[in-house]
Amino acid sequence: MPKRIAALRENILRVSRETLLGGGFDGLTIRAVARECGVAVGTVYNYFPSKEVLVASIMLEDWMRALERMQERAASAAGAIAGLRAVFDEIRAFAGLYEGAWAQYSARCDPAPVIRSRHRQLIEQLEAVIRPLTERFGCLFHPSLPGFLAETLLAVSLNPDAGFDGLTPVLERLLRP
Repeated sequence: MPKRIAALRENILRVSRETLLGGGFDGLTIRAVARECGVAVGTVYNYFPSKEVLVASIMLEDWMRALERMQERAASAAGAIAGLRAVFDEIRAFAGLYEGAWAQYSARCDPAPVIRSRHRQLIEQLEAVIRPLTERFGCLFHPSLPGFLAETLLAVSLNPDAGFDGLTPVLERLLRP
């Protein structure tokens, strides 16, 4: 009977996340993760069939936490602009956390198929945060507004030369009730 290690998946994710954030995509190896967790390499592969799946799992957990923070901050925002700033800040923080790992991955692989396959899902998740915010403050003048705002916040937050403050005058004019 194989031995069972309590919370092994979570431990693999924790060790992998620390390694990924410390050494980037290239610094993360399944062999090193297995050694650190005290298991065989095959055991890690039982949970995560590839390094890419492992990294995606790590990033997904962090993204889900970022979405929760966005929802909480948007729900308690004093105004629509403040709520959108909270969404922007969380996207930018998440992107900054994984910027180095993503750059290493992108240098070796074409990320376009991954981006295309997940972009719509990402926008829908952001829309789910933005729609109630625009409804609450009477700014939802068109059904496509949350999608437009999601795309805009995503694009601006991923541009290191752009900031929310530069976007604020446009948003204020657009969201005037």
